[in-house]
Amino acid sequence: MDEFFQYEDMFKSQDEIALENAVNNAIVHFQNQDFAASLPFIVEAIEICEKFGIGIPNLFLMKAFAEMQTGKLADALNSINMEIAYFPTNTRAYELKSEIEALNSGQGIF
Repeated sequence: MDEFFQYEDMFKSQDEIALENAVNNAIVHFQNQDFAASLPFIVEAIEICEKFGIGIPNLFLMKAFAEMQTGKLADALNSINMEIAYFPTNTRAYELKSEIEALNSGQGIF
């Protein structure tokens, strides 16, 4: 049975493998609360998705949260707006947007 799973990667394209790796690395760093390290992997995953016209829910949400945690509030607001544009039923995105806007108003960025 284990041999079956060893051949799984033979049928994936280079881009599929790159996307999986980027998402997996992003999640590992994100779970370890190393948000600065997660950002390049999230960006890579988003770029691959955009190249092929696909969307993965919560990628922009993760990006926004990581940007918020690293003090990039304007970028975080842009990212969360992208999540909402692509996935308008994502209620967590609206909650995070409110958090980002509250932080932004506290710092006088707007």
